[in-house]
Amino acid sequence: MDIFFFFFIGASSLGKELGDIDVFLLLPKIKTIVLIECKNILIARTPFEMRSELDELFVDKENSVATITKHKRREKWIRDNLELVLSVHDISRKGMWKIEPLLVVSDELITPY
Repeated sequence: MDIFFFFFIGASSLGKELGDIDVFLLLPKIKTIVLIECKNILIARTPFEMRSELDELFVDKENSVATITKHKRREKWIRDNLELVLSVHDISRKGMWKIEPLLVVSDELITPY
């Protein structure tokens, strides 16, 4: 499979509210965009540490937004602005495009998610 573009989008590109996209793959042959969020997970030594790591990834709190929620917002922004994203790279929006958000972590998680 040919990868047409592989690059990083900095935080300033999407604004403070959305943050950055760690890895953005644009695969025009199969009309797919892959958004990858990369997280370096500390090896939790206690149940509290494990819970804290999982909460940071998956649980929105009153004063903080979970990693997965931010990533879903980025996916929505790409969907809502697909024509713009493609036009920046001189690609037409002909046909149906698939957007695949992925979360990649540095260590295996013991989790039901």
